[in-house]
This record gives sequence, structure tokens and C-alpha cells, in this order.
Amino acid sequence: TFIVSGLGQLYAGRARRAVLIFLLANAASVVFIVAWMRWPTFGLIVVALLLVLSAKIAFIIDAARVARVAPIPFALKAYNRWYIYIVVWLVAAFVISPQYQKDVRRRYQAFRIPSESMEPTWMAGDFLMSAPIKHPPNRGEVVVYQLDNVTFLKRVVAIPGDTVAMSNGQLSIDGDSVSEPYARRGDPYASDPPYVDSTNYDWQKRSLLADVNATLYHPTLKNWGPLVVPGKNYFVLGDNRDESMDSRMKGFVPADAIFARPLFVYWSWDSANRSLRWNRLGLTPQ
Repeated sequence: TFIVSGLGQLYAGRARRAVLIFLLANAASVVFIVAWMRWPTFGLIVVALLLVLSAKIAFIIDAARVARVAPIPFALKAYNRWYIYIVVWLVAAFVISPQYQKDVRRRYQAFRIPSESMEPTWMAGDFLMSAPIKHPPNRGEVVVYQLDNVTFLKRVVAIPGDTVAMSNGQLSIDGDSVSEPYARRGDPYASDPPYVDSTNYDWQKRSLLADVNATLYHPTLKNWGPLVVPGKNYFVLGDNRDESMDSRMKGFVPADAIFARPLFVYWSWDSANRSLRWNRLGLTPQ
């Protein structure tokens, strides 16, 4: 029963009871998937796990009880064969379970954040759940996208048609300074970190405002632009501005590369201190 709900009852010669428990267990899974797709929250996961664990324990106790009261000597039924148990397990493990997983993964995906590029909003070691993005991203929205088979988590700071620039670490859109309480900025006059080469910025010359002389343009990590965001493209930055490879070096992000938005942290591991960050479980950082 621990392996497949109802299998213990089948082993104890209670076929109808086994089928009922098997159906109940799978019906509960369907209910959870439907609820999860409607309300994808950390709290729902916790409640569902507790309910699943409670039901599993109840089914195991029930299997032990029906086995204990079985008549002795026990007359084997036609289905009391080892290969029947194997078939039931194979169906549950390779037919039913994968279908549930496919339904969930079709809409929700989990990721681990490996770097500090989005700190302090999203921490290195955070495990997050994401959902498909169903609308064009807005300024300030954190998105998940993929370029060259690499998945990134960054914040959209400029949308199609915007003129975006940065001066001494201060972001501006269409000439107006943007308040960014989520951003972590270092020394605005410090030189670029070692991983940034001047050639990383060459792409920017193609998107400069018409009145900017490209031959005299020498951008840095904290001073660049103004750049005009083309249609169906977005400009993204990491919240940890000095530790992020983003649109400043990688260029604009095409709209069709953006596929999800982060939902919440379901696990967070501090590798430096080898400890779980309990205070981050369930967070929905913005």
C-alpha cells in the first residue's frame, strides 16, 4: 500500500476494497491538480502534502487491519499472484503517475536559482515554482526566459518603444528616473567587474538614439544608453546590478523567449552556511 494505494488490500484478498482505495487515491490526485492549477500557492502544497500523508497512513493501517483479520488458512484468490502485483505497480508508476506529472508540468515548472544576480529579491539557492505568463510583461515584472538553451530569471525594466538609459547606476525610462527599491547597487563610480569586457556592449550601438554618435559611445555597466527598445522585445536587468549578466551585455530579450513568471519559493538552501532558510519558504518575492 505504501508503493501503490490499494495494493496491500489486494494482497490481503479484498479486491473490491483495493479498487475503491485505488480510485479514491487517484481521485484525490485529480482534485489536487485541478485546485493547484486554479490556486497555485505554497499553502496549497503544504495542505495537500499533509492530506496525502494522512491518507497514505490511513490506507496502510487499513491494509494491515484487513490482513490481520483474514481467515487462516488463507485461500489464495485468482489475483493473488506476484505478476498481478507487478502489473498493478507498472500501471500506476508508468501510466497513471506520468499523466499527472505531464498535466502539472505542462503549466508549472520548478527552477533553482544558482547565482546572486537577482539578490536580494531572489536568493542563490532558492527553489521556485513558476507558472506560464499569459500577458505581455509589464515594467518591473520578474520573468523567466530562455536564450541559447539557458534559462534566466530577470526583471523587465523597459518594454517595446521605451528609451532606456543608465547614468551612474540610476535607471531612466524616456528621460525620467525610475525608483527601484528592489535593486542592489554598488559603487556607482567603480570600474566594471572582471567578467565584463568592453566588447560585450558593442550590440548597443545598433539601438542608440539617432542623435548619439556611435563612434564616441563607450558604455560601462553603470553608464549606457539611451537605447530604444524595438517592437516585440524587452530590456531586462538583474536586481543585483553588479553581479548580473543581462540585457546590458546580452541584448534585448525577444517576447517569444519569455515563457513564465515566478510564483513562490518552495525551498531555499544556504550553501555557505549549509542550512535551510526557513524564513523564505512560501515567499512570493516581487
